[in-house]
Amino acid sequence: LKKVYLFGDSICFGQLVSGHKTWASAFARLKIKDDDIDFLVQNAGVNGNKTRLALEHLNYDVASHQPSYVIIQFF
Repeated sequence: LKKVYLFGDSICFGQLVSGHKTWASAFARLKIKDDDIDFLVQNAGVNGNKTRLALEHLNYDVASHQPSYVIIQFF
């Protein structure tokens, strides 16, 4: 199992958008062409997150879950 964590601001979180219409949801629905690996996608985006706050919360929100991959998105 490969864990993919999405970490970012309101765009990553999906502010003012239905949960199933966010880019994070679209990413989670992608079909990865590797039948031998399962992927778990978690959205750790926080509405209103700024880079300073994100750095303070990175260990708890993301690193503590030992992800295989992290995608970081800030506007």
